[in-house]
Order: sequence, then structure tokens, then C-alpha cells
Amino acid sequence: MGAGQAKREGLGKAQAIEGEPTRHHLYGNMPWLSLSLRLALRAIIDPMLGVALLRTAWRFRSRGWYNRFPFLPLPDQTYVRWRMHTAYGDHDAVPPLEDIVRYARWAARAP
Repeated sequence: MGAGQAKREGLGKAQAIEGEPTRHHLYGNMPWLSLSLRLALRAIIDPMLGVALLRTAWRFRSRGWYNRFPFLPLPDQTYVRWRMHTAYGDHDAVPPLEDIVRYARWAARAP
């Protein structure tokens, strides 16, 4: 990444070299956005699944999310990358829809 592109994207010198953008990684990437939209559609079709997905999403929220822009209870990027690495062997993996549905239903049964 060149210095001009890094400056246009609002990245510092170290971030441009390491390739770590400051924006939230999870929703800046199309596979995650697509997965989120497909999960929302499944939640509309199956309201009980929607409740399970909301409960699961709430458990994954970052601490102090209300103090940081965009003021949404999004999951911590570091934690999600670790979870993807432990589950799929790749920090940047995007889980299949059915894995998330299965996990949300299982987690909803747990106290």
C-alpha cells in the first residue's frame, strides 16, 4: 500500500505497512455482510432462530461498545479472529451459515 493510498484511507504509517485498517474488519468485508443478511433472512422466516441469534450476538459483543463509534454492540475483532482460527484454522475464515445456526440453537438451550 502506498503512502498516498494510506493517507486517503486515514491510516497511519505503521498501519499501512502492516495492512491493519482502523475500520471494523468484520462488517467491512463482503462475505461477513452477506452472511449477516442471510442470517437476518433466516431469522425472519424462523422467529425462534432469530431470538437465538440475537442472544448469541449479545454474548459476543465487545465490552464498552457504547463508548466507541459506531456505538453498536459488535463483537471484538480480535476475539472473532481467534474463534475463527480455533474453529477453522484460519483467522480470516467466514463460517458457513449452518454452523452459526447450529451454534445459536445450541447456545440458546444452554443456561
